[in-house]
Amino acid sequence: MPAEQFITLEHKKDFSGTGIRWEIQGEYVLLFRQNNYTFSGHICEDKGETLINVTIFDLNTQTGTLSNEQGFFSITLPEGKHKLRFSYIGYQDVVKEVDLTSNYNGVIYLKESNTSLKEVVVVADLNASLRTTQTGKVSLTSEQLNTEFSLLSSPDLVKTLQNIPGVASGTELLSGMYVHGGKNDENLFLLDGTPLYQINHLGGLFSAFNTDIIKNVDFYKSGFPARYGGRLSSVVDVRTKEGNMKEFHGTFSLGLLDGRVQFEGPIIKDKTSFNIAMRRSWADLFTAPAFFLLNRSNPDDKKNVRYPFTTSTGKSPTVF
Repeated sequence: MPAEQFITLEHKKDFSGTGIRWEIQGEYVLLFRQNNYTFSGHICEDKGETLINVTIFDLNTQTGTLSNEQGFFSITLPEGKHKLRFSYIGYQDVVKEVDLTSNYNGVIYLKESNTSLKEVVVVADLNASLRTTQTGKVSLTSEQLNTEFSLLSSPDLVKTLQNIPGVASGTELLSGMYVHGGKNDENLFLLDGTPLYQINHLGGLFSAFNTDIIKNVDFYKSGFPARYGGRLSSVVDVRTKEGNMKEFHGTFSLGLLDGRVQFEGPIIKDKTSFNIAMRRSWADLFTAPAFFLLNRSNPDDKKNVRYPFTTSTGKSPTVF
């Protein structure tokens, strides 16, 4: 009996998803190990901002993965055709069919969904098993930071964290942070993974963080992962926005003691963007008249003290 007649459809299904491919040569059926290739890339929204924890699922092999904090994902699949589904809450699902014959790297864009959701009832279960061991973690978005009230100044990251249970501010109106009784210098502040050793301006009246460029913040006040070693009290992991890769956009705001401006846009559309945020205080506008009057009354000992602080933060990511 020829080999073509011996191999039935059921036999062919037996080999699907096993990583083994077969080939008929004469009267013999030869089995080969399929090569594995990596499908990787970044997942972004329409404006170019990366999306975290997007679900990537292969409908053929029933395997999947998640995008990381930089929106990057990587999944290793057998050679051949695959159908990948990208899903994220609040965005439309994207299904991409690929024929893997080599490693692939690209960018996947998701569009926001305007679908109205029905009411959801959440019921607690005291007997449910523990689903996570992560405790003491608070996550904040840019929208949450910019809606927080801060006396005398613009929205402030550190003063927002002072309102969390277990965190004390120390001196009123200043940006000190004492977590669970620890010292102010026992907190680790990270800006896109880079440690910051000085986070205050004007003796602590302002923090050095401009909320216009902040994308999200993870605040660990206890039980923080070992990769954040080096501090005793807490970890503040700040991630900044990548910048709009489609069009130019800017904002500005004026406060009682400072002013802010932020500008973003593409350098190479869909490839490279920039995001720049700057802030300046008006403190010197109040101190200059006072020292002018002081110098008039004491011309032999003139003083010229001006203390305007400025903060500039910039970022220019490139997607390969």
